[in-house]
Amino acid sequence: MKIRTIIIVFLSLIMVTLTGCSSTTLSRNDEYILMVKNGHPIGNPDSTYGEAFKNFFGSPT
Repeated sequence: MKIRTIIIVFLSLIMVTLTGCSSTTLSRNDEYILMVKNGHPIGNPDSTYGEAFKNFFGSPT
């Protein structure tokens, strides 16, 4: 009986972990992500935040 309870708890934890790591929770095409990526600072309308992050993190040194 004790082993059965441990197995059920273990399988439940695995299911919760796999559900939390699914790719449907965060999509690259999420409208809010695209709003930020395509947004730009008021003082520099020619450069988007997405381009700035890509340039900085692509070669941080």
